[in-house]
Amino acid sequence: MTTYSVTCTVQGLEPLHVALLEQAGCHVTDDRVSYDISLQTEETDNEFTERSKRWINRELSRVNALTERFFEATAFEFEPRIGNITVRPAAAWGYVPQKPPSHNGWEDEGLEFRLNAWNVASKTEDVVLRFVMLDTICEST
Repeated sequence: MTTYSVTCTVQGLEPLHVALLEQAGCHVTDDRVSYDISLQTEETDNEFTERSKRWINRELSRVNALTERFFEATAFEFEPRIGNITVRPAAAWGYVPQKPPSHNGWEDEGLEFRLNAWNVASKTEDVVLRFVMLDTICEST
């Protein structure tokens, strides 16, 4: 099993956000966030890069839920390089295992959905949509 170091750019992080990301096993230097993740045995390169992207997006959603600040990860780089190119996957959400083996907590498959719903509810000015998303979050638990 090959372990990769994934590095991405997340702009605007403050000390609280850095501390929350470090709790998840990330290393933060300025606006660069890196984390280790292993390639699963029967996983394609595309599946791996998408899972890597979902993992950091889930952690950024956790930071959003705890601090009400939304962050976006961009400019992904993998070391060692996959296929000798820098991979820059598009944002995507999915429901497959996405945590490194050493990561603890935030394991419920429905959590990613609830955090995504919270992101929508926290950004809208539409009061009805906020209540609909809150009801959706409550019903999903």
